[in-house]
Amino acid sequence: MNWKSVVILALLFVVPVKSANSIPIIDAKIDDVWSTADHYQIDMQNQVTVDFRILTGTSRIYFLAIIPHDGPNDVINLNTTQPHDYFGIEFDRNGDKVIHGTDESPDDMVLVNYFHSGSQDLLTKSLKVINDTAVGGTEDTEGAQTSDGSNLIFEFSVKMSSGDTLGADISVQPSDTISIMLAFWDDRPTHDANVIVNKALAGSVFLDFELSPNSTENLRAGGLSIVGLIVAFLIVRRKLFTRQVRDKQIS
Repeated sequence: MNWKSVVILALLFVVPVKSANSIPIIDAKIDDVWSTADHYQIDMQNQVTVDFRILTGTSRIYFLAIIPHDGPNDVINLNTTQPHDYFGIEFDRNGDKVIHGTDESPDDMVLVNYFHSGSQDLLTKSLKVINDTAVGGTEDTEGAQTSDGSNLIFEFSVKMSSGDTLGADISVQPSDTISIMLAFWDDRPTHDANVIVNKALAGSVFLDFELSPNSTENLRAGGLSIVGLIVAFLIVRRKLFTRQVRDKQIS
């Protein structure tokens, strides 16, 4: 066996990178990875409490919202005849605490429609909500939704810094604090939505969340571990040393 064969054999023993702090696949399934997320109980104005979780990757922020819809105080009931039940969050991009932003400083928004696949990347200004793509921006969100029989489940993500200024996207770092408002558009006829937001805290409905960096995002598919590389190096080194000793003995 030559040294090249030894290297190949050694690489077969490379340990895949796995971590409890991996990132979720956006499929509306509550995978084990969400147990490592920052976890919050957010009270909405309709007395419903949202189980809200945030995971921070190296390039995206991941969100999970679990909303009960069969409790005694719950007013959320899916209405399939009016398919525009949304859950979403609005990012207060400049800290002015103005809901829906202003013409001079629009806010970033992502919505997930329970009855549609995916999510929508939006900007909002002066009470208008506009798709990023409608103003020359890009769609930089991903989302999924389902129900487990007693909860509505919304899973979605946004880019931390997409560079989409036309779409008024956020631009944050993994350790920044984000200021967001949670909202649910309940099953009402079109243009007559019952919009439910979170309860105000310290006089504002925008809540502050400090991001916790998760450095394993780029390793989701696994990769070469340090342990594996060390093992490969030691095997090759030993093989070369053995050959040198044998050559000296022959000579």
